[in-house]
Amino acid sequence: MKVLLTGSTGFLGGKLAVLLSKRREVERLYCLVRSNGQDARARLKAVFDFHDDPFDPARVVPVEGELRDAELGEKLAAHPELRDVDVVIHAAADTSFAPANGENLEKVNVEGTAALARWAESLPGLKTFCYEGTASICGSRLTNCNVREEQSPHASAVHLVKYCFTKMVGEISVRRIIPARKLVIVRPSIIMGDTRNWAPRSTVILWALAAVNLIRLIPVDPRANLDIVPVDYAARALVELLFAPRGGRPRAGPAPIPLRGWRASRTNEEVAEAARALERAPPPPAVSRLLAPRLQRQRRTAAAARRHETLFRVHRAQSNFR
Repeated sequence: MKVLLTGSTGFLGGKLAVLLSKRREVERLYCLVRSNGQDARARLKAVFDFHDDPFDPARVVPVEGELRDAELGEKLAAHPELRDVDVVIHAAADTSFAPANGENLEKVNVEGTAALARWAESLPGLKTFCYEGTASICGSRLTNCNVREEQSPHASAVHLVKYCFTKMVGEISVRRIIPARKLVIVRPSIIMGDTRNWAPRSTVILWALAAVNLIRLIPVDPRANLDIVPVDYAARALVELLFAPRGGRPRAGPAPIPLRGWRASRTNEEVAEAARALERAPPPPAVSRLLAPRLQRQRRTAAAARRHETLFRVHRAQSNFR
């Protein structure tokens, strides 16, 4: 098996690269890597060094390229060694929620995804195209109901941020280009942190903990599960699904696979406790300029800190939110 992986220097993709390099079935792992002015092999090796895993350049091969490149498909087709790729795993994405990044979100998550899918579909021996989507593809208006995977993607869905919208459009494109029998779609919920006791490679979404700590009062059920999954769980699940036997009758379309923690997920109350820890530690780097002054004032005001118990515990007997 020869695999092409995108996003190999990213949060989830980096973990996938390490796991795939350990599978006997994988003869060669090609990793699409942006050079960023650096040596592509050095960037890829840094991922393995972070995980304290050996990097075998004979099996793990960087391929310079990026999804924003309008000629990505042509450049991949120009690599003769890539003609033997039979599995493509698309784990790269621009995950920014910032409105200012709208143009890049379109280029990476929509145009780049379509270009990659068209190139993959042209491969003579393609067996599997695995698209890593998002559980948020369902949109923001499905409330107080069971959300079924087959309801999405739906072009009329309304999304709070453009990231979710572009991931929906990207999945629609992939479904149109890749034959259903070759397509695997996975939809992780919120990926954050790691089950192991170390700092993960990405802390980007941890700004949310600082934000809720600053707000101090959130009207939610403290016992409800917040579906956050650690990156190592999501990566292992994706790899196991990829190598699981597939058979049965042909389907009209691919059945999306949710990657979620379900009842094993942390509750809002437990997440609040993690947010409270920010009272005793510096805020995440991503928000330090915005929130550090306020958080420092809160830490100096011990009396105010004592007035607020758990962030989500709104004195249940007197709460108007229940």
